[in-house]
Amino acid sequence: MTGEEFERIVGEWAYSYLKGSKGYYDVVLMGGSSDSGRDLVAYLDDTYNRFDIYQCKHYDTQLKPSEYWIEFGKLCYYTYMKEYTSLQLFDL
Repeated sequence: MTGEEFERIVGEWAYSYLKGSKGYYDVVLMGGSSDSGRDLVAYLDDTYNRFDIYQCKHYDTQLKPSEYWIEFGKLCYYTYMKEYTSLQLFDL
């Protein structure tokens, strides 16, 4: 399975599961090189100002710190640049 295929599967799951059972107003699959570290954004209400960010990764091996620190760094950077309104981390 490619990374793009994995993101698409997560996007379909998120749209049907998160929007339905978790009560998100909207769920958007971002992806691509200009996603600012966001693969999926789940909006909490119709203002689109409150949201949860999901980063999708699919590796052949166990995730190493050198791989997840880069993604964490992106999250911190874009929060500092005020592209994200707040920083909240959740384990799925």
